[in-house]
Amino acid sequence: MTDLKEPLQVFGGYFNQIPTLQVPSIVFCFDFCEGCESIFLSPVPSRLKESYRTTDHYIRKMQSPAEWRDYEEIYGSFVRWIPKDATIMIDAACGIGQYLHLVRKRGGHEWKRLIGLELAEKYVEHMRAEGFEAHAFDIDTDDIGKIAPPDSVDFICFCEAFEHVDRPLDALRKLLTVLRPGGRLFFTAQRYGRDVQAAVRPGEPIYIGEKVMNELPRRLNCRILDATTSGTRYYVVLEK
Repeated sequence: MTDLKEPLQVFGGYFNQIPTLQVPSIVFCFDFCEGCESIFLSPVPSRLKESYRTTDHYIRKMQSPAEWRDYEEIYGSFVRWIPKDATIMIDAACGIGQYLHLVRKRGGHEWKRLIGLELAEKYVEHMRAEGFEAHAFDIDTDDIGKIAPPDSVDFICFCEAFEHVDRPLDALRKLLTVLRPGGRLFFTAQRYGRDVQAAVRPGEPIYIGEKVMNELPRRLNCRILDATTSGTRYYVVLEK
């Protein structure tokens, strides 16, 4: 495989690496956990997180109206789960805050805080220029309590990021600490199963199956309000 400077969409997928005829080539190894039955890249290249910190890819990408279609579709799948009286929302690992833009544009809530948490500093600057509250934030290591008090947030969105943090369930647990009782968290995750035909690829380092899904309520002290699947992903709504 060869690392790409810019991700690209080919063969119906979104790739940070593609196979080439270069020799020698990079070989990626995935492991299977017998305990939780997850598939994960081992090890994840240490340079990956640093590349996220400095990227400006989505600032340029989202200038095209066509690029918003997938976000509008996913937004349409979770908007009904936002509590009617919601006033505070966090979009975690949010890129340039695509879902914050859609929530603000569509209306329907009296928002007091729309908060974007993002590793890439250029994205944070971009969101602030667009009038959002935004913080440079590493979900693996930073203290979310400095941004929002416990039990204060109505809705959290955590899309296309589960597979990119070091310990996904710890990340969900951290986000749930600031969610109020009755508040909801929507997340997506790469999945595997008998009906999944997409290839396991290094650009998506973690894949989970039914065992992890079944254990979420016990591990996170929450309940699953809704869980649907596509050919490659889980779409899950948790309630605290």
